[in-house]
Amino acid sequence: MENIMNAVTARAIAEQHGEEDKGLGEILRSIAKQAEDGKFFLEVRDFGFSSYDSPLNARQQKIVDKLHELGYKTEVKYEEKYLLDIYLEIRWWV
Repeated sequence: MENIMNAVTARAIAEQHGEEDKGLGEILRSIAKQAEDGKFFLEVRDFGFSSYDSPLNARQQKIVDKLHELGYKTEVKYEEKYLLDIYLEIRWWV
């Protein structure tokens, strides 16, 4: 029996895929709202982007890759405030 996947593994893969799609969908809705408000960027702190570890985890990388495919520019930003503020900045200007 080759390459048999158990239920735990299948569930983990399905949950990861669903979360990635959910994350990307929420980000795209937020981008639309920002654009409607006349803004050209979005700061994302959800989906693990506020606790950035290099490199991005697989879920984050898939979201970033899809954003790049759609023509967005992305960069993980750090701002030193009272606490370190970490976020993914998404831009849609040239």
